[in-house]
Amino acid sequence: ELFDRVHTFSIQSKLLTNDSFRYVKYFGKSWTKHYSTQNTSSNFYQVLSMERFNEHLFRERVNKALGQVRRLLSTERNPTFLEDVPHQYDDKFGVAEFLTNVALAAEFNCLEAMGLDAPKLVQLHAWAKEGKTVTLRVEVQETVTHSHTSEVKIESPSVQTTKKESNSNPATWFSTTESKLVTTVTEHHWKVSLHYDVFAFRGASPDDESDVLKIGGRTGQTDVVTRSKQAPGPSGAAESVDLDLTWALSFINPVQGSGSYTLKKLEIDRTVDSCRTPRRNKDIDTAVDNLCNMCNWARRVHKLYISLVQWIPLTGARGNTPLPSPEVEALRGHLQEINTQDLFVPVLPLLEEPSTSPLSLPEAGGGQDDVTTQMADDTSEPLSVLMSTQDMIKFLEDQRRALTTKVQALASQLPKDDSLLTPPEGALLVGCLHMIDIAKQHSDGVMYIEHVLYRQLTAAVGREVTAEDFQQYMERHDQKLYKAHCAPKPFCHAVRRPGYYPEGTVAIEAITSSGDLPSPIQTFQRNLSRPLPPGADTRSSEGSRSSGSIDMKFRLNASTNVEFRGDAFLHAYVGQKFADSKHLDVNLVARSRQFSSFMIVIGKMASSTTFEPSHAMIVKNKDCFKIPLMLEQLPSAKAFRDAIESLSPEQQRFAKAYRAMQLEGSVFGVLVVQLKPQLERLLRLNEDSLTKEIKLTQQLLDLFIEYQIPSDLLSYSGDPAASSEQKLEAVKGHVAAIYEMIGDAKKAEVEEARQTAEYTRKQNVIDDDSDCDDEEDCDGQDSWADNTVASFGAQQESSFAKLKKKTKSVSRSMLKSTRKAVPMSASMAMPMAMPPPMPKMMNAAAPMMQESSRAAEAMMMEMDVGGAAIEKYSAEVALETRGVSGDSVAESQNVDGGVEFKDDDGFDFEGDVEVEMSAGGQGRGPVVDVTAIPAMLDQKLEANDPDGALRATVVKVGETVEYSSQKALLAQAKTETLFTDDLKRHKDKAFDLLDALSRSGSLTIEDTCLHVMVAATHCFDRSVMDTVIKENVNPIEKVVRSSLIVASTIQDRNLDQLVNARELPRVKEFSIPQGLLKDS
Repeated sequence: ELFDRVHTFSIQSKLLTNDSFRYVKYFGKSWTKHYSTQNTSSNFYQVLSMERFNEHLFRERVNKALGQVRRLLSTERNPTFLEDVPHQYDDKFGVAEFLTNVALAAEFNCLEAMGLDAPKLVQLHAWAKEGKTVTLRVEVQETVTHSHTSEVKIESPSVQTTKKESNSNPATWFSTTESKLVTTVTEHHWKVSLHYDVFAFRGASPDDESDVLKIGGRTGQTDVVTRSKQAPGPSGAAESVDLDLTWALSFINPVQGSGSYTLKKLEIDRTVDSCRTPRRNKDIDTAVDNLCNMCNWARRVHKLYISLVQWIPLTGARGNTPLPSPEVEALRGHLQEINTQDLFVPVLPLLEEPSTSPLSLPEAGGGQDDVTTQMADDTSEPLSVLMSTQDMIKFLEDQRRALTTKVQALASQLPKDDSLLTPPEGALLVGCLHMIDIAKQHSDGVMYIEHVLYRQLTAAVGREVTAEDFQQYMERHDQKLYKAHCAPKPFCHAVRRPGYYPEGTVAIEAITSSGDLPSPIQTFQRNLSRPLPPGADTRSSEGSRSSGSIDMKFRLNASTNVEFRGDAFLHAYVGQKFADSKHLDVNLVARSRQFSSFMIVIGKMASSTTFEPSHAMIVKNKDCFKIPLMLEQLPSAKAFRDAIESLSPEQQRFAKAYRAMQLEGSVFGVLVVQLKPQLERLLRLNEDSLTKEIKLTQQLLDLFIEYQIPSDLLSYSGDPAASSEQKLEAVKGHVAAIYEMIGDAKKAEVEEARQTAEYTRKQNVIDDDSDCDDEEDCDGQDSWADNTVASFGAQQESSFAKLKKKTKSVSRSMLKSTRKAVPMSASMAMPMAMPPPMPKMMNAAAPMMQESSRAAEAMMMEMDVGGAAIEKYSAEVALETRGVSGDSVAESQNVDGGVEFKDDDGFDFEGDVEVEMSAGGQGRGPVVDVTAIPAMLDQKLEANDPDGALRATVVKVGETVEYSSQKALLAQAKTETLFTDDLKRHKDKAFDLLDALSRSGSLTIEDTCLHVMVAATHCFDRSVMDTVIKENVNPIEKVVRSSLIVASTIQDRNLDQLVNARELPRVKEFSIPQGLLKDS
């Protein structure tokens, strides 16, 4: 059917010729045959004829039928297409009912033409009324038997001419002889018989004769001659095709005592929830399914009989082509006569102007009692644009007349002997073809109503609304719907301190595959920070802001937890997903400005006070990280409840526990850490000291990240009451001294490498010169080599590497002062020469030499003495560095043997690496437990989302990250892709910096901002237009309901606090669930 439509269109458009299309149609039939064997359900032809609706061909068929309609009606009548007549929405339901009633009556006319007359239909209706299933079956069996063999002499059509010369007679010197080749062949005569039965039975099988109603059947035969011993056709078991008539028989209304019947009208129940549109409702769906079953049955019967007959005149079986004969040629012509081109199909979606539509009153003397397919309860109808019942009866009478005429014409043309194709077979095949046309016209008719709705909606809004258009509309709609402080806001936040220029931005951007510019997603937001009590100090002990901040922690490594303090925000994203939604790329984008820096840490929320990081990046100097986020939907609360309903208690508990874990793990978090304020606290500088110190900030970050210099070697340790300038100059001196020391260490390494290369070259010369003639020369060379080795042995081993390693070790001893360690054994002690003096560094950085000297002495003692002496000395150095008397060390030791320090700024140090968050060992977390938000949302959705369309969504980080950086001011920006190893390297650098900024977990990270996000997706099964047209659903109201549920859960507000007053009545009427309305 599909390829027939393509053929018609292609020929009319001159895209294909008839010859070229034959090849296309051949492959199309092969595909259709394969597809039909794989899809034997009744919906197969519904897919081809209904869902693949071709309005052009449909309108052609209707226009052709309109000429006959105008001949049947009066000249004042002018019915036309549905969309060409002004009408109401309910009129479309009337047209759908008209199409279905006419199609059902027309199918009964076809069954009567095939031998299932009115008395038999009444008897079948009685069977169906008993509660039994009634089935119509056509059973066909073909038999091929060998009759006899004969020999036939066949002359060759070509003539062979032979010339002969003769010398005896001049008159006959040249003579010509003609001859033909005669071949004797063996012909095999076959008797082909075809038997079929048409009967109906009730119940599961026709075993009992009392349950079988014979309708028709016959046996036809013909002779076929071949020149091969192989049978020309199949000979096997009977094949049967069944049709369930139970639904159709339910519309029969028998007339008592007459053997006739009328048909009940199908009326669409518009009060049930399943009734969506004139096309999408239970009554029409059932009618379409059953009419498609009739279409499927008719196709299979026609194909089965024709396939058993058609091989005789058209093709050979397995290469054995029958010989041409008059019978074969006659059969070929009879098969061409079996068609439905001239038959009237009364299934037409017509309306007419009310002014020209007469009242539907019965006509006197119209002979209506003779029409067995007239509709029951024929009463007068009010003035309407719909076609009347009397019009329906006229259409059906003309269809029945045309079908009867066609059957009679075939009866006069077909032979009446025992041939394969006689008038009964002609009536059966024509009836099947006409049933196919009626079912196809019905399915196209109800689809046409849906297409009219589609065109009307498109004309109303001016375009076809896509998922992207709907998303943009909802963003504007939410701004009007919600109050200003509750409306969704773009997820794009500046990294800044109050009153300062931003260091950069952090945003979650979305971009579709259509190529639109990326834009931040819209999220509901809530500040999770706890407000301070009235009169509380808004400054922390380290000089940072703490107004409304929260205290949380995350694990830096196996032995270190880092506490961070700052603002926290809860975000909720509600997305939409339609069947036509394009792929949505969601990226977390972090951008920094020139000479600016900050850090982002990405992960999940483990609890109300614990953050689990998975990725970390340092963003500085115009860096840009584009981190892909994947949105994975979990089953909705309704789907989960329905899925576990029939599970065992143990299985239900497992499923609920696993879902709870999934919901808790769906809380996505992004922690933004500002580096300059934390550097100021780490180095004991006043606030705002590093704001304009660009070079110093860059140097400090370089020392901490690249060289991992301990912060005690750089921090200010003088008078706390000193001015900002004095503190800053002291830190600059420390930085300069460290850089000078690094420079000297690098020079030493270069010199060491040079001497190593020189020594290697000289040694190779000595080894190669093994045959010295002069003993004194050899002795001189040996002496020179010994001097070279001694000189090289006096050089240091990579002094910079040793210094870096030992200073890091000393810093850990100074900060942590761990419990009493086991003394190093003598075998582990490694003597090490002191590095050479560096007078330039001492002269340039005199203020810090005491600390550098102590650090160097601590390194020596760590290598030369036991662990107890190291611990004691490290504690004394740390105390003196912070201005604490060494005599107080014994008093500060705790019961466990650890050392607890307290500096002048009021910061507590403990011997253990774990940081004490607050009283009771727990941090001061957000106002709400964010890990419980998904479960709370799930409970609300289960109670207030009957559609089960809103699904919790898990946000995951992609495997690769796009990284753009500019190495120098004059360099071009370079973009690269970071894979797993690259991401780990960035995370290690960020964690090394966090370790330095937090003094290995002993200093709280201030000036942070934690963004926590939960996501949900409202999923539609169809596209935007199909949701409105086919489901009769306003997606705006559905999404508004979902967003209200999410907003009320996230912001903990009722309806009146969320929605603007002018929008509240409309929302309460169409979008608010009853449970949420009661809560409000």
